Amino acid sequence: MSLFKNIILLLTVFSSMAAGLLWPESAGRLSPYLNVFLMIMLFLAFLKVSLQAVGVELHRHFKEFLLLTALKLFLLPIFIYLLSVRFFPHYALGLLLLAGVSTGVSAPFFAVLVGAHIPLVLLLTVASSIMLPLTLPFMAQLMAGQTLAVDPVHLVGLIGMIIFIPLAAANLTQRFLPDLTGWLGHYSYYPSVLLLAIINLGAFGNFAPFLKANQGQIFLALGLSTALAMILASSGAILFWFRQPPVRAAGAASLGWINNILVLVLGNDLKDPYISLLAALYLIPFHLLIIPLRHLSRPAKP
Repeated sequence: MSLFKNIILLLTVFSSMAAGLLWPESAGRLSPYLNVFLMIMLFLAFLKVSLQAVGVELHRHFKEFLLLTALKLFLLPIFIYLLSVRFFPHYALGLLLLAGVSTGVSAPFFAVLVGAHIPLVLLLTVASSIMLPLTLPFMAQLMAGQTLAVDPVHLVGLIGMIIFIPLAAANLTQRFLPDLTGWLGHYSYYPSVLLLAIINLGAFGNFAPFLKANQGQIFLALGLSTALAMILASSGAILFWFRQPPVRAAGAASLGWINNILVLVLGNDLKDPYISLLAALYLIPFHLLIIPLRHLSRPAKP
């Protein structure tokens, strides 16, 4: 992705966030349709992925995949919680949930943008999403003694719909409409950025009242969410440090681009403003990760 596209993407992302905060009532009207926009965006990203490549990825990196999954769902949440409960106890549960939540369903889209190895990111997205309804409540109960009201059937169904419908549609398009696949793959960047702006606009329209009501904690929560994003992404990059740069970037992407919106919902259910604030503000480092991961995916200069 060129410098010009990087600039366009980041300007679009942060201007749409700002617009959502400035005009929350208008932006909030988009919220019922955000899953549809996300599915369209993922369809465009999945056109560049074959199901065969995902199977090859699982076979080629099976041990690394297991370790990456263990890091995502168990090891990093334990480490983050033990560290944060000592220094920032009010935010410890929120950091645990963010560290242990599944890879975000939009992670494959961002992996395309930065040139990361998409099959690995897609593989962890699917695996962590399927396991999440069991692992996240278990980790919250084990480490913090907190019971999460998570409906596993509903959650798996929702995430499955968002991921598998675009994946199936992309696979059918690749098989039966190869010319359309090539055309959409070539011209999908700017429509995808527009869809991302709409999603951010609707999401921040919903967050605006909450952020305004908790202004005193914004800077601390932003600092903690940024530090968390750096730890998560760095852990994935280190795990694959001796692999090819796109695989290294995929490791970082799989851990850094998380399903923070789910944690925001859980924070609202638990009536814990610290969780909700962390989850909402994680969207800022979430998008800023585009810059280091883009550099991470590039081959080293001789």
